[in-house]
Amino acid sequence: MKLTRASLLCAFAILAPLACLSQLEGFHGPEIKHVFVVSVDGFHAIDLANFVADFPTSNLAKLSKEGVTYSQNFVPPPTDSFPGVVSMLSGGSCKSSGIFYEGSYSRTLYPPNGPCTGAPGTVVDFSEVLDSQPETLSGGPIDITKLPRDGSKGCTPVFPQNYLKINTMFGVAKAHGLITAWSDKASGYIITNGPGPVDGTPNNLDDIYTPAYDYLVPKLDITALIQYDELHMNAVVNWTKALKSDGSPLGGVPSIFGTSLQSINGAAKSNNKAVAPNADPIAANNIIQAGDYAVKTNPVQQADASGVVRNTFVSSQLNAKGNPSAEPMSELATALLALDGLFGVILNALEEASLRESTVLIISAKHGNSPINRSILSRKATSAITTTLAAINPTVHISADTGAYVWLKSNATADVLAAVNALKANPTTLAAIGVSNPATEILYGDTLAAQFGTLTDVVPQIIIAPDVGTLYSGSQNKVSDHGGLMVEDENTALLVSNPCIVPGVVTTRVTSTQIAPTTLKLIGLNPGELQGVQAEGTQPLPGIAFNHFCKHAKKDASLGGLVMDVLGFPAAGQAPFAAPPEAPRAASAPRAAMAPRGGM
Repeated sequence: MKLTRASLLCAFAILAPLACLSQLEGFHGPEIKHVFVVSVDGFHAIDLANFVADFPTSNLAKLSKEGVTYSQNFVPPPTDSFPGVVSMLSGGSCKSSGIFYEGSYSRTLYPPNGPCTGAPGTVVDFSEVLDSQPETLSGGPIDITKLPRDGSKGCTPVFPQNYLKINTMFGVAKAHGLITAWSDKASGYIITNGPGPVDGTPNNLDDIYTPAYDYLVPKLDITALIQYDELHMNAVVNWTKALKSDGSPLGGVPSIFGTSLQSINGAAKSNNKAVAPNADPIAANNIIQAGDYAVKTNPVQQADASGVVRNTFVSSQLNAKGNPSAEPMSELATALLALDGLFGVILNALEEASLRESTVLIISAKHGNSPINRSILSRKATSAITTTLAAINPTVHISADTGAYVWLKSNATADVLAAVNALKANPTTLAAIGVSNPATEILYGDTLAAQFGTLTDVVPQIIIAPDVGTLYSGSQNKVSDHGGLMVEDENTALLVSNPCIVPGVVTTRVTSTQIAPTTLKLIGLNPGELQGVQAEGTQPLPGIAFNHFCKHAKKDASLGGLVMDVLGFPAAGQAPFAAPPEAPRAASAPRAAMAPRGGM
């Protein structure tokens, strides 16, 4: 390293610490060899902020002190798990991926089992129904009799990953000979592999672990949810030891690996007010045992529905006015503390394997959940849409949770407009579906295309963005969900952490699509190899800088030759990446930011 006057001053802390970051010539932070990406489904940005504030000695607080937090991270809608995980791993939204929901509709494919004759068009269901052995923990291999068929390819079944129109970061990594691994909640999440062989072989993932969520967690039981998350984290620990999820040799520690955790999501959606007494999260001396990690709490005393005063945790889920929810959410407390314990487990595993400084952790969520404030919950149904449009332009499929995605029999402009006008003109239907302002809450035509793209074979014709608090569910056991355009569905946690990262908070708006290009850039690969990045112009996350004094800093261009500085990632004024010459695609304009709906 060339020692300049400025670098010597920096060494003696005469200059401001942040200025020192750009003074040590030739240093580019630690050599990042691995990125661990975790989706804590249902984890809001505000949940992370409040938990870290409430528990300053927790693992999440430790990770925050060694990382960059993005308080204005938004998942591009639809905020369902399928498009959510695709956006995190591909760099593209539904505009380029073509993924709208676990259950959607295709105008070019044929129903399962064929025959592939006549006019195409079928419901595409990649949910847990694909599990061939739902009575077992593994779920079994995908049941091909449930897969849609492609008439243009000999009526062959279309596996989830081949329904995806763009590649994922795992495909880019494998093309460069790197090891990859992922864990998720059902066999359909093989979609994370990205497009591959027609027979469904996950060629871009050296290990994929998908224990059946419905088998282990049939009723959103908090104990089972935590145990389920522990299964996934056990797989992650194995990966840090260069083992597969089943304990067999993997050939090395994955360069990119990750998992999806469900306890926060299940606890927030459940109508259970409190855990059973023998599983009360507040134990003796205010110590919660979560896995191998114990954290002191700051419990709140509050009477439950039966009048019994108990310790609860209410500060992380806030209502639309920013006040603590009136309802105790002990199950969520349990899930949050168990989650923190699981991060303690992974941190210990990384330390034991001497991987801590060479691994970046990216913590985010496929989606949030709404409503946070249960007092504004309004259960609605979409059956009125089907009834109203039956004689005008019938629906062929509707996916609905906190928003409704409506596919119509005809996608001709005039026929779609006729359907929209029929909905708008029927006050009974509008009330039944939770729409008080149809001019802004019923999306179609150019307005829909601007936000959701123009892939006419898969895009719905109408999207309902209902009143805040709306939940399309008849179940009294469910009090929140996701999928819609609510702020609480979209504004999820995002934390990028490594012991050598300069900590900070970025308050400018970012999206979860930026996770994939950031991941590739961190391990020295070109984000332009992601087709979603090419199509949507997705940039790596801003604000990531490495401390040059970190003990394992290395003197070379470990991040593609780009100098890391406090102005962003990459450094200001340098071209972030270039699309590979062998696969050029015209870049479309970046997705316009959506106007916030509701409040938090």
